[in-house]
Amino acid sequence: MNFGNESKVFIEPGIYLDVNVGVRAEGLRRTTFPQGGYSDLKGFRKGVSQSALNYGPSVGIGMKFPFLKKELMVKADYKLGLNDVVKYAGTVRNEYFKLMPGFRI
Repeated sequence: MNFGNESKVFIEPGIYLDVNVGVRAEGLRRTTFPQGGYSDLKGFRKGVSQSALNYGPSVGIGMKFPFLKKELMVKADYKLGLNDVVKYAGTVRNEYFKLMPGFRI
């Protein structure tokens, strides 16, 4: 879709494939005892077994327009992971939104 002679809006539907390079779990842990009560909070950090690939649908929308004799671009991108990426109790999937500015020189 064009606005005037130079501005353009674009939509990018598709699929994506991510290669995971590392997963680390870290946070605070508190144990609940069966007879009642809690342990003190303890910090933890450990590596987690993971799937090597993540994949799913992707959609992006953006706009390009002239700016100071160059071109400025703003794009929003959403990706929904369908693969269970971490071997853990339950389902852990990646889902993310990106907002990307760009400037063509």
